[in-house]
Amino acid sequence: MHRPNWRASSTLWLFALTLVGTACLGLALAACRDEVMPATPAATATSTATLTATASPAASLTGSPSSTAAPTHTPRPTNTPRPARPIRKLGPEICAGTRVSLGNPPVIKLRNVSREYVGEVRQLVGPDSLIVIRFEFDQPDTRMDPRQAAREWFGRRREDMVAMRNAAAPNIAFETAVNECPEDLLDWYVHFSLELIPLMHAEGLRCVAANPGVGQWSEAGWAKFRPVIAILRPDDFVGLHEYWVDTPDIGNRWHCGRWTIPAIAAVIGDARIVITECGRDVVEGRGQPGWRHTCNTEDFLWDLEEYDALLRQFPNVVGATVFTLDPGWKDFDVTSLWPQVVFRYSLTPTPVPPAS
Repeated sequence: MHRPNWRASSTLWLFALTLVGTACLGLALAACRDEVMPATPAATATSTATLTATASPAASLTGSPSSTAAPTHTPRPTNTPRPARPIRKLGPEICAGTRVSLGNPPVIKLRNVSREYVGEVRQLVGPDSLIVIRFEFDQPDTRMDPRQAAREWFGRRREDMVAMRNAAAPNIAFETAVNECPEDLLDWYVHFSLELIPLMHAEGLRCVAANPGVGQWSEAGWAKFRPVIAILRPDDFVGLHEYWVDTPDIGNRWHCGRWTIPAIAAVIGDARIVITECGRDVVEGRGQPGWRHTCNTEDFLWDLEEYDALLRQFPNVVGATVFTLDPGWKDFDVTSLWPQVVFRYSLTPTPVPPAS
Protein backbone atom coordinates (compact mmCIF):
# COMPACT_ATOMS: atom_id res chain seq x y z
CA MET A 1 0.00 0.00 0.00
CA HIS A 2 1.20 3.77 -1.12
CA ARG A 3 1.62 6.49 1.78
CA PRO A 4 0.69 10.15 0.97
CA ASN A 5 3.38 12.97 0.95
CA TRP A 6 2.23 15.19 3.90
CA ARG A 7 4.69 18.04 3.24
CA ALA A 8 3.56 18.51 -0.38
CA SER A 9 -0.06 18.42 0.62
CA SER A 10 0.51 21.01 3.31
CA THR A 11 2.13 23.35 0.82
CA LEU A 12 -0.83 23.12 -1.53
CA TRP A 13 -3.31 23.87 1.24
CA LEU A 14 -1.31 26.89 2.41
CA PHE A 15 -1.23 28.32 -1.12
CA ALA A 16 -4.98 27.91 -1.45
CA LEU A 17 -5.67 29.59 1.88
CA THR A 18 -3.45 32.53 0.85
CA LEU A 19 -5.46 33.10 -2.34
CA VAL A 20 -8.74 33.02 -0.48
CA GLY A 21 -7.48 35.48 2.16
CA THR A 22 -6.18 37.87 -0.45
CA ALA A 23 -9.53 37.87 -2.20
CA CYS A 24 -11.42 38.51 1.03
CA LEU A 25 -9.08 41.35 1.99
CA GLY A 26 -9.61 43.01 -1.40
CA LEU A 27 -13.37 42.82 -1.02
CA ALA A 28 -13.18 44.27 2.46
CA LEU A 29 -11.00 47.18 1.37
CA ALA A 30 -13.33 47.94 -1.51
CA ALA A 31 -16.27 48.05 0.84
CA CYS A 32 -14.44 50.44 3.16
CA ARG A 33 -13.52 52.76 0.29
CA ASP A 34 -17.14 52.96 -0.75
CA GLU A 35 -18.17 54.11 2.72
CA VAL A 36 -15.32 56.61 3.32
CA MET A 37 -14.97 58.35 -0.06
CA PRO A 38 -18.02 60.19 -1.49
CA ALA A 39 -19.18 59.87 -5.03
CA THR A 40 -18.24 62.40 -7.70
CA PRO A 41 -19.27 65.91 -6.41
CA ALA A 42 -22.65 67.20 -7.54
CA ALA A 43 -22.73 70.42 -9.56
CA THR A 44 -24.48 72.34 -6.77
CA ALA A 45 -21.92 71.40 -4.08
CA THR A 46 -19.28 73.96 -5.08
CA SER A 47 -19.32 77.72 -5.60
CA THR A 48 -18.21 77.22 -9.18
CA ALA A 49 -21.25 75.14 -9.93
CA THR A 50 -23.51 77.67 -8.22
CA LEU A 51 -22.19 80.58 -10.29
CA THR A 52 -22.65 78.59 -13.45
CA ALA A 53 -26.24 77.77 -12.57
CA THR A 54 -27.29 81.37 -11.81
CA ALA A 55 -25.62 82.80 -14.89
CA SER A 56 -27.80 80.73 -17.15
CA PRO A 57 -31.30 82.13 -17.87
CA ALA A 58 -32.60 78.58 -18.20
CA ALA A 59 -31.59 77.72 -14.63
CA SER A 60 -33.20 80.82 -13.05
CA LEU A 61 -36.17 80.08 -10.85
CA THR A 62 -37.35 83.71 -10.73
CA GLY A 63 -37.25 84.32 -14.42
CA SER A 64 -35.02 87.40 -13.98
CA PRO A 65 -33.60 88.44 -17.36
CA SER A 66 -29.88 88.12 -17.95
CA SER A 67 -27.73 90.79 -19.55
CA THR A 68 -28.01 89.00 -22.86
CA ALA A 69 -31.77 88.57 -22.73
CA ALA A 70 -33.15 92.06 -21.91
CA PRO A 71 -36.93 92.34 -22.05
CA THR A 72 -38.51 94.21 -24.93
CA HIS A 73 -40.84 97.16 -24.29
CA THR A 74 -43.86 98.09 -26.32
CA PRO A 75 -43.11 101.55 -27.76
CA ARG A 76 -45.38 104.34 -26.52
CA PRO A 77 -47.50 105.86 -29.26
CA THR A 78 -46.44 109.37 -30.25
CA ASN A 79 -48.94 112.22 -30.43
CA THR A 80 -49.97 113.21 -33.91
CA PRO A 81 -48.82 116.83 -34.39
CA ARG A 82 -51.70 119.26 -34.68
CA PRO A 83 -51.63 121.28 -37.88
CA ALA A 84 -50.79 124.95 -37.47
CA ARG A 85 -53.73 127.33 -37.79
CA PRO A 86 -53.68 130.96 -38.96
CA ILE A 87 -53.11 133.80 -36.49
CA ARG A 88 -54.35 137.24 -37.54
CA LYS A 89 -54.87 139.36 -34.42
CA LEU A 90 -51.96 138.62 -32.07
CA GLY A 91 -48.71 140.49 -31.61
CA PRO A 92 -46.00 140.58 -28.94
CA GLU A 93 -45.59 142.63 -25.79
CA ILE A 94 -41.90 143.62 -25.64
CA CYS A 95 -39.88 144.97 -22.74
CA ALA A 96 -36.83 147.14 -23.55
CA GLY A 97 -36.21 145.53 -26.94
CA THR A 98 -35.76 142.26 -28.82
CA ARG A 99 -33.97 140.84 -31.84
CA VAL A 100 -36.63 138.22 -32.53
CA SER A 101 -38.29 138.42 -35.93
CA LEU A 102 -41.60 140.26 -35.52
CA GLY A 103 -43.24 139.86 -38.90
CA ASN A 104 -46.17 142.19 -39.50
CA PRO A 105 -48.38 141.92 -36.42
CA PRO A 106 -51.66 143.82 -36.21
CA VAL A 107 -50.58 145.30 -32.87
CA ILE A 108 -47.38 145.42 -30.86
CA LYS A 109 -46.84 146.77 -27.35
CA LEU A 110 -43.53 148.34 -26.25
CA ARG A 111 -42.73 148.70 -22.56
CA ASN A 112 -39.79 150.73 -21.23
CA VAL A 113 -38.25 151.50 -24.61
CA SER A 114 -36.31 154.41 -26.06
CA ARG A 115 -37.55 156.81 -28.71
CA GLU A 116 -34.99 155.36 -31.10
CA TYR A 117 -36.26 151.83 -30.60
CA VAL A 118 -39.81 152.93 -31.41
CA GLY A 119 -38.59 154.24 -34.76
CA GLU A 120 -36.66 151.02 -35.37
CA VAL A 121 -39.73 148.88 -34.70
CA ARG A 122 -41.80 150.97 -37.09
CA GLN A 123 -39.29 150.22 -39.85
CA LEU A 124 -39.42 146.51 -39.02
CA VAL A 125 -43.19 145.96 -38.81
CA GLY A 126 -44.35 148.43 -41.45
CA PRO A 127 -46.91 151.26 -41.29
CA ASP A 128 -50.05 149.23 -40.58
CA SER A 129 -49.16 147.75 -37.20
CA LEU A 130 -50.58 149.59 -34.20
CA ILE A 131 -47.82 150.37 -31.67
CA VAL A 132 -48.93 150.74 -28.03
CA ILE A 133 -46.56 152.38 -25.53
CA ARG A 134 -46.47 151.83 -21.76
CA PHE A 135 -44.22 153.69 -19.32
CA GLU A 136 -44.03 150.99 -16.66
CA PHE A 137 -41.76 152.78 -14.21
CA ASP A 138 -43.74 156.02 -14.09
CA GLN A 139 -46.98 155.17 -12.33
CA PRO A 140 -48.83 158.19 -10.92
CA ASP A 141 -49.11 158.63 -7.18
CA THR A 142 -52.67 157.62 -6.27
CA ARG A 143 -52.35 159.46 -2.94
CA MET A 144 -52.35 162.78 -4.80
CA ASP A 145 -55.34 164.69 -6.06
CA PRO A 146 -56.16 162.82 -9.30
CA ARG A 147 -56.27 165.90 -11.52
CA GLN A 148 -52.97 167.21 -10.21
CA ALA A 149 -51.43 163.76 -10.58
CA ALA A 150 -52.59 163.68 -14.23
CA ARG A 151 -51.04 167.05 -15.01
CA GLU A 152 -47.74 166.11 -13.39
CA TRP A 153 -47.57 162.75 -15.15
CA PHE A 154 -48.28 164.37 -18.51
CA GLY A 155 -45.57 166.96 -17.85
CA ARG A 156 -43.01 164.20 -17.25
CA ARG A 157 -43.98 162.10 -20.25
CA ARG A 158 -45.05 164.69 -22.84
CA GLU A 159 -41.66 165.07 -24.54
CA ASP A 160 -41.16 161.30 -24.87
CA MET A 161 -44.67 160.76 -26.21
CA VAL A 162 -44.37 163.46 -28.85
CA ALA A 163 -40.99 162.15 -30.00
CA MET A 164 -42.29 158.58 -30.20
CA ARG A 165 -45.36 159.72 -32.08
CA ASN A 166 -43.14 161.49 -34.60
CA ALA A 167 -41.04 158.36 -35.02
CA ALA A 168 -43.98 155.99 -35.58
CA ALA A 169 -46.99 158.10 -36.63
CA PRO A 170 -49.77 157.78 -37.24
CA ASN A 171 -50.41 154.26 -35.92
CA ILE A 172 -49.21 154.72 -32.35
CA ALA A 173 -51.12 155.16 -29.07
CA PHE A 174 -50.23 155.53 -25.40
CA GLU A 175 -51.66 153.84 -22.31
CA THR A 176 -53.11 156.31 -19.86
CA ALA A 177 -50.52 155.83 -17.09
CA VAL A 178 -52.32 153.50 -14.65
CA ASN A 179 -51.91 149.75 -15.15
CA GLU A 180 -54.62 147.38 -13.86
CA CYS A 181 -56.33 149.89 -11.63
CA PRO A 182 -58.15 148.05 -8.83
CA GLU A 183 -61.84 148.70 -8.51
CA ASP A 184 -61.47 150.38 -5.13
CA LEU A 185 -59.42 153.14 -6.83
CA LEU A 186 -61.73 153.46 -9.81
CA ASP A 187 -63.27 156.77 -8.75
CA TRP A 188 -59.74 158.23 -8.49
CA TYR A 189 -58.79 156.80 -11.90
CA VAL A 190 -61.88 158.22 -13.59
CA HIS A 191 -60.99 161.75 -12.43
CA PHE A 192 -57.36 161.20 -13.38
CA SER A 193 -58.36 160.06 -16.89
CA LEU A 194 -60.80 162.90 -17.41
CA GLU A 195 -57.92 165.30 -16.79
CA LEU A 196 -55.20 163.43 -18.69
CA ILE A 197 -56.94 162.46 -21.92
CA PRO A 198 -57.78 166.03 -23.06
CA LEU A 199 -54.14 167.00 -22.44
CA MET A 200 -53.03 164.15 -24.68
CA HIS A 201 -55.55 165.03 -27.38
CA ALA A 202 -54.31 168.61 -27.38
CA GLU A 203 -50.86 167.29 -28.42
CA GLY A 204 -52.27 164.99 -31.09
CA LEU A 205 -51.62 161.87 -28.98
CA ARG A 206 -53.90 158.84 -29.22
CA CYS A 207 -54.96 157.06 -26.01
CA VAL A 208 -55.45 153.51 -24.77
CA ALA A 209 -57.72 154.03 -21.78
CA ALA A 210 -58.80 151.66 -18.96
CA ASN A 211 -56.42 148.60 -19.07
CA PRO A 212 -58.01 146.78 -16.09
CA GLY A 213 -56.72 143.35 -15.01
CA VAL A 214 -58.32 140.07 -16.07
CA GLY A 215 -61.97 139.84 -15.05
CA GLN A 216 -62.05 143.47 -13.93
CA TRP A 217 -64.06 145.53 -13.40
CA SER A 218 -67.48 144.50 -12.18
CA GLU A 219 -70.48 145.61 -14.19
CA ALA A 220 -71.02 148.42 -11.69
CA GLY A 221 -67.37 149.40 -12.00
CA TRP A 222 -67.61 149.66 -15.76
CA ALA A 223 -70.65 151.89 -15.38
CA LYS A 224 -68.45 154.31 -13.38
CA PHE A 225 -66.00 154.44 -16.27
CA ARG A 226 -68.63 155.54 -18.79
CA PRO A 227 -67.64 159.27 -18.66
CA VAL A 228 -64.11 158.36 -19.76
CA ILE A 229 -65.36 156.28 -22.69
CA ALA A 230 -67.51 159.24 -23.69
CA ILE A 231 -64.49 161.55 -24.27
CA LEU A 232 -62.48 159.09 -26.36
CA ARG A 233 -62.01 159.98 -30.00
CA PRO A 234 -62.68 157.51 -32.81
CA ASP A 235 -58.96 156.77 -33.16
CA ASP A 236 -58.51 156.05 -29.43
CA PHE A 237 -58.87 152.63 -27.83
CA VAL A 238 -60.19 150.84 -24.77
CA GLY A 239 -57.52 148.55 -23.35
CA LEU A 240 -58.11 145.27 -21.51
CA HIS A 241 -55.95 142.55 -19.98
CA GLU A 242 -57.10 138.96 -20.53
CA TYR A 243 -55.56 135.81 -19.10
CA TRP A 244 -56.70 132.20 -18.85
CA VAL A 245 -55.90 129.19 -16.66
CA ASP A 246 -55.94 126.52 -19.38
CA THR A 247 -57.39 125.97 -22.84
CA PRO A 248 -61.02 125.44 -21.74
CA ASP A 249 -60.82 128.67 -19.73
CA ILE A 250 -60.64 130.63 -23.00
CA GLY A 251 -64.38 129.96 -23.14
CA ASN A 252 -64.96 131.85 -19.87
CA ARG A 253 -66.22 135.22 -21.06
CA TRP A 254 -65.23 137.03 -17.86
CA HIS A 255 -61.64 135.99 -18.56
CA CYS A 256 -61.58 136.15 -22.36
CA GLY A 257 -63.96 138.33 -24.35
CA ARG A 258 -65.65 140.22 -21.52
CA TRP A 259 -66.47 143.06 -23.91
CA THR A 260 -69.31 140.75 -25.03
CA ILE A 261 -71.00 140.77 -21.60
CA PRO A 262 -74.08 142.95 -22.18
CA ALA A 263 -73.57 145.39 -19.29
CA ILE A 264 -69.92 145.96 -20.27
CA ALA A 265 -70.69 146.11 -23.99
CA ALA A 266 -73.23 148.83 -23.25
CA VAL A 267 -70.49 151.00 -21.70
CA ILE A 268 -67.79 150.36 -24.32
CA GLY A 269 -70.19 150.91 -27.19
CA ASP A 270 -68.48 151.39 -30.57
CA ALA A 271 -65.04 152.14 -29.13
CA ARG A 272 -62.23 150.10 -30.61
CA ILE A 273 -60.63 147.56 -28.30
CA VAL A 274 -57.04 146.40 -27.92
CA ILE A 275 -56.01 143.65 -25.51
CA THR A 276 -52.76 145.03 -24.13
CA GLU A 277 -51.81 141.82 -22.26
CA CYS A 278 -52.87 138.19 -22.64
CA GLY A 279 -51.63 134.68 -21.87
CA ARG A 280 -51.75 131.97 -19.18
CA ASP A 281 -51.68 133.04 -15.53
CA VAL A 282 -53.25 132.55 -12.13
CA VAL A 283 -56.89 133.62 -12.42
CA GLU A 284 -59.25 133.64 -9.44
CA GLY A 285 -56.96 131.36 -7.46
CA ARG A 286 -56.54 128.76 -10.20
CA GLY A 287 -53.63 128.05 -12.53
CA GLN A 288 -49.97 128.97 -12.32
CA PRO A 289 -48.09 132.21 -13.08
CA GLY A 290 -46.91 131.75 -16.65
CA TRP A 291 -47.58 129.29 -19.46
CA ARG A 292 -44.30 127.45 -18.88
CA HIS A 293 -45.67 126.10 -15.59
CA THR A 294 -48.76 124.49 -17.09
CA CYS A 295 -48.14 123.51 -20.72
CA ASN A 296 -45.56 122.98 -23.44
CA THR A 297 -44.91 125.06 -26.54
CA GLU A 298 -47.32 123.12 -28.75
CA ASP A 299 -50.18 123.49 -26.26
CA PHE A 300 -49.59 127.21 -25.75
CA LEU A 301 -49.53 127.78 -29.49
CA TRP A 302 -52.87 125.97 -29.61
CA ASP A 303 -54.14 128.38 -26.92
CA LEU A 304 -53.02 131.36 -28.98
CA GLU A 305 -54.75 129.99 -32.08
CA GLU A 306 -57.93 129.49 -30.07
CA TYR A 307 -57.80 133.00 -28.61
CA ASP A 308 -57.05 134.50 -32.02
CA ALA A 309 -60.13 132.74 -33.42
CA LEU A 310 -62.18 134.41 -30.70
CA LEU A 311 -60.80 137.87 -31.48
CA ARG A 312 -61.44 137.49 -35.21
CA GLN A 313 -65.15 137.30 -34.56
CA PHE A 314 -65.23 140.97 -33.51
CA PRO A 315 -64.26 143.68 -36.02
CA ASN A 316 -63.94 146.32 -33.29
CA VAL A 317 -61.12 144.34 -31.64
CA VAL A 318 -57.88 145.47 -33.26
CA GLY A 319 -55.84 142.69 -31.67
CA ALA A 320 -54.02 141.49 -28.56
CA THR A 321 -50.41 141.49 -27.37
CA VAL A 322 -49.09 138.30 -25.79
CA PHE A 323 -47.23 138.80 -22.52
CA THR A 324 -44.24 138.79 -23.05
CA LEU A 325 -40.91 138.97 -24.92
CA ASP A 326 -38.99 139.66 -21.74
CA PRO A 327 -36.39 137.29 -20.17
CA GLY A 328 -37.09 138.96 -16.84
CA TRP A 329 -40.47 137.21 -16.84
CA LYS A 330 -39.03 133.78 -17.67
CA ASP A 331 -42.21 131.79 -16.98
CA PHE A 332 -44.20 134.03 -19.34
CA ASP A 333 -41.45 134.63 -21.91
CA VAL A 334 -42.51 133.67 -25.46
CA THR A 335 -39.23 134.53 -27.20
CA SER A 336 -38.49 130.92 -28.15
CA LEU A 337 -41.88 130.27 -29.75
CA TRP A 338 -42.50 133.66 -31.37
CA PRO A 339 -41.08 132.65 -34.78
CA GLN A 340 -43.84 130.03 -34.91
CA VAL A 341 -46.44 132.75 -34.33
CA VAL A 342 -44.91 134.80 -37.15
CA PHE A 343 -45.11 131.73 -39.41
CA ARG A 344 -48.84 131.51 -38.69
CA TYR A 345 -49.35 135.06 -40.01
CA SER A 346 -48.74 133.62 -43.48
CA LEU A 347 -51.29 130.80 -43.30
CA THR A 348 -54.58 131.04 -45.13
CA PRO A 349 -57.69 130.26 -43.08
CA THR A 350 -59.63 127.21 -44.21
CA PRO A 351 -62.82 128.36 -45.94
CA VAL A 352 -65.96 127.46 -44.06
CA PRO A 353 -68.47 125.74 -46.36
CA PRO A 354 -71.83 127.49 -46.58
CA ALA A 355 -74.58 126.06 -44.45
CA SER A 356 -76.93 123.76 -46.37
